[in-house]
Amino acid sequence: MLAAGFVWMVFGLVMAPPFVGEELRYGIMLGFSEICHQIPVRSPHIQGVQLGVCDRCFGMYAALAAAPFLVLSLRPCGPWIERHAKYLVLAGLIVPAIDWGSDIVGLWTNTPWSRVLTGAVFGCVAGYFLVGAIVSLMERPADKGGARQGGEGENADSFHAEDRAVPVYRE
Repeated sequence: MLAAGFVWMVFGLVMAPPFVGEELRYGIMLGFSEICHQIPVRSPHIQGVQLGVCDRCFGMYAALAAAPFLVLSLRPCGPWIERHAKYLVLAGLIVPAIDWGSDIVGLWTNTPWSRVLTGAVFGCVAGYFLVGAIVSLMERPADKGGARQGGEGENADSFHAEDRAVPVYRE
C-alpha cells in the first residue's frame, strides 16, 4: 500500500497543473523541471494547460502508477524476472533510446504516442523493481542493530521468499 500510495501521489502531481491555482502550478512545474525538459510541444496538455512533464516522462509516470498492479499480476513470474533482471532493465532503457535516437538521426520522426509508449516501457520495468524493492524493505524484520536476522534457525532470506519478486539481501 505504501508503494502504491507513493507512485500514485507522484502521478497525481504530474496530472495536477491544469486543476490547481497558478502558484501551486508554478511550484509543481518547477519541481519537475529538475528531471524533465518540459518542452511545451513535446508535453501533454489538458484544456490547454501543460502537465508537469513531457510525453515520454508522462508514459513513465503512468506506468509507475500501474506498477503495484504489475507486481501483483506478475508474482508467479517472479523467479524468471529475477534471473533476467539485468536484461529487462537494459530493454527498458534501450526501447526509449531507440525511439529518441532514431528521431535524432532521421530514421523516423517520433510522435507523442511513441514517446508515451516508450516511456511506459521504461516505467513498467523501473516500477516493477521499485515497488518490489519497497515491498521487500517493508518485509524486513528489524532488530536493534539494524541487521537482518533469520527466525528459528532459518536463513534470513527465507521468509516469504516465494512471495518476493526482488531479492533484498543475501548472506
